[in-house]
Amino acid sequence: PQPSGPDAVRGMTGIAYAFGGHGLFPEQLREMRKPEQWPRAVTCTYSVVLPLYVFFGCLGYFAFGHNAKANLNLNYPGNLMNHLSILAQAMQELYYVSSSMIVLVLQVELFLRVSPAACCRDPRELRPPIK
Repeated sequence: PQPSGPDAVRGMTGIAYAFGGHGLFPEQLREMRKPEQWPRAVTCTYSVVLPLYVFFGCLGYFAFGHNAKANLNLNYPGNLMNHLSILAQAMQELYYVSSSMIVLVLQVELFLRVSPAACCRDPRELRPPIK
């Protein structure tokens, strides 16, 4: 079956979501020990990821055709397990967003000249005393 225009747009939103981690690339690059290896790392990653997306996307389309919805959860019945799946996905996204914000908050602290370690204890103080 041939996808219609709206079907193609809905499919593209799924692809955009799947590749939404690109916003973290500058931070990952900044944290690399050898930033000059970034192009090789991206090439290796996407040489695996992109064929997998294409394969499973085609597999899903050939299996379900126009009956498949872009939002995966809309393909399943509205039962308890689907609701738990949606809850787990929401919690996962909240974690990913908050963990990626840590780097931004650190940059704001450094810009304001607030030491990120000012409120931390010396790691030696956290160990039990040696007798």
